[in-house]
Amino acid sequence: MPTPSLDHIEKTFADGYRKEIDQEENVWRSLPFFAATLALQIAALAGVADRLPPLDGPGRWWVLMPLSTAGGSTFLALVGMAAAIYPVRFAYLSPEPDLLDYVRELDEAERANPPPKADAQDGAAGAARDDAATALKTELAKQYAAATHRNRRINQRRALFRSVSGLFTLLSVLSILVVVTVAMRHHISGRAAVSAAALGEAGDATAKRDSPGPAPAAPAAVRDGAGPSPAVRGGAPADARSDEGVVQQPGAPGAPGGDRGR
Repeated sequence: MPTPSLDHIEKTFADGYRKEIDQEENVWRSLPFFAATLALQIAALAGVADRLPPLDGPGRWWVLMPLSTAGGSTFLALVGMAAAIYPVRFAYLSPEPDLLDYVRELDEAERANPPPKADAQDGAAGAARDDAATALKTELAKQYAAATHRNRRINQRRALFRSVSGLFTLLSVLSILVVVTVAMRHHISGRAAVSAAALGEAGDATAKRDSPGPAPAAPAAVRDGAGPSPAVRGGAPADARSDEGVVQQPGAPGAPGGDRGR
């Protein structure tokens, strides 16, 4: 008949075995999280690609360094996740048909060697079943212990790689946030500069439109404070004769041929 200690240890190993088997699914459940994080990073970079500062300018290191860090971190995160989900064979119990055959062999062995007649009063079949149950529990406890130990080591290795992958993913996300911040700052600064320039041009145009035009230039003589040109007297040219335009009778003094009759 199985002892209480054997029953306890067999149940403990069975619980640990089932727990380690369930842990295998946790790694696969974390894959959608990493995939969504990678997709968000790519979308963020695509959204700010045209707003990044020029890579040949003084602020290029604020872009190149975070981008390099994000790329390297993403690569290491993918490597860690690949190592975490790398197929490794878990240890399981013996197949059910083999266990059933083993139980039958135990029963046949016990029946082939019945207990003494003094113990046969309680029933040889019952004693055989008790002995078979003890042997079966002992064998199951051994298999549970071996499988649980192996599966726990596999799960610990996978959990380590998954944790490292998560840390690199977090570093990549922080680097992308730095890139997005730099891009938005550059974009906002550029728009502010353009707006200021546009306002300045509009102000200059308004000032030019509202200011009075230049006064018409005065004539040189008036501007210098002088009177009419000495070449002009009474509105006539200086070289014009005073008697020009006066009809003189022949014979009048000063007229051509005026003294001719004297």
